[in-house]
Amino acid sequence: MDSIRNVTLAGHGGPRPARPGDLHLVMAIGYGDGERRLYRQRIPGRVDRDSLALTLSHPAGRLPFGLLKMHLRLVEAGGDSVSLNPPREFVSLNLPLGDDDVWRRHVGWLEGREGDRDLGEMKETPRAERSGAWRDFWAGAGGAPARREHLLRILEADRRFGDFGRGALSDMGRTWIRHGAPDRIETREVDISSPGAWQVWYYYSLGYSYVFYDAYGVGDYRLYSTAPF
Repeated sequence: MDSIRNVTLAGHGGPRPARPGDLHLVMAIGYGDGERRLYRQRIPGRVDRDSLALTLSHPAGRLPFGLLKMHLRLVEAGGDSVSLNPPREFVSLNLPLGDDDVWRRHVGWLEGREGDRDLGEMKETPRAERSGAWRDFWAGAGGAPARREHLLRILEADRRFGDFGRGALSDMGRTWIRHGAPDRIETREVDISSPGAWQVWYYYSLGYSYVFYDAYGVGDYRLYSTAPF
């Protein structure tokens, strides 16, 4: 998204602000518990019309990667605010590859796509060369469609397995990113004779199963074993 257009503030009677510049329009974006202020525009304290039309914009290339929520707030100088619209959810696939942690994390999620290829050297790619290295990797790994599917799997893994804060970094998350949704899942709940809980993911095209174990039965599954079937 490059811009939100035709934002209109309408008056509803009563006194108007007495001092100019004591209101701001804020475009904020948040994922999870975090929030980032992306845009702020000063609004005149005294407006001679019953409504005020504004255009807000923010470069899409500067959005963070992930599942995002955007909303608009009107903020008074004293800090009080009022929400102008319900949060709007959308997906950003933009990767800030200049961030060292982001780069190493995303290179780590590539493991398994190219067999047993060692990605250690790729993780140490200088910032100025990362865009080219990322582009070259995907040129030999399915191109833009495969890259998009891979990034969407990361977001889905975060959504499905984020209860314990790990999401796409969890064992289940990494397996989902590498192979996609399993063809079949078997679940065995906690019982007296067998402590903990188990899940077995079957991938028929691979001929492999992944066994995950939750020692306390709270949904915190860890990879226990893999085996052909």
